[in-house]
Amino acid sequence: APFVFNPIVQNESAREEEEEDEEDDDEEEEDILFSEHAELYCFDPLMKQMKKRGTGELKILRDKINKISRVSMYNEQLLNICAHHLLLPQMELESHQASPNSYLWSAIDFSDGDPKFETFWVKFRTTDQARKFATSFNNAKYQTADDGKKR
Repeated sequence: APFVFNPIVQNESAREEEEEDEEDDDEEEEDILFSEHAELYCFDPLMKQMKKRGTGELKILRDKINKISRVSMYNEQLLNICAHHLLLPQMELESHQASPNSYLWSAIDFSDGDPKFETFWVKFRTTDQARKFATSFNNAKYQTADDGKKR
């Protein structure tokens, strides 16, 4: 069966009202596989360079019922969602040449409401955080693949 992904899209006032309840909802409906503070960048094809998307808690969450994992990040400075996409088996995570604390990947992202192909670069404070992210990212995408085969 194909995966169905319904993006979470809200106006700013609704987002502010639900911000406090979001942590509790995530913990009830989803397992937190990874959560660390990070800086997230996106490739801008017009400028041909990476542009900062946000700073905040980058999370990998796994739905307790359908077992599908996703990446989610809320920008603590601009108070908006700066990453929101599924983790799929075909995604490739690559270490970034410039920093051992960072990784690159591409995904169809829904953080702006509409699906858009994005290339992400995440930068962590420590190499240990980056390694934990890579392990969680790869485990989650392979678990999604294994669960898909069982259906």
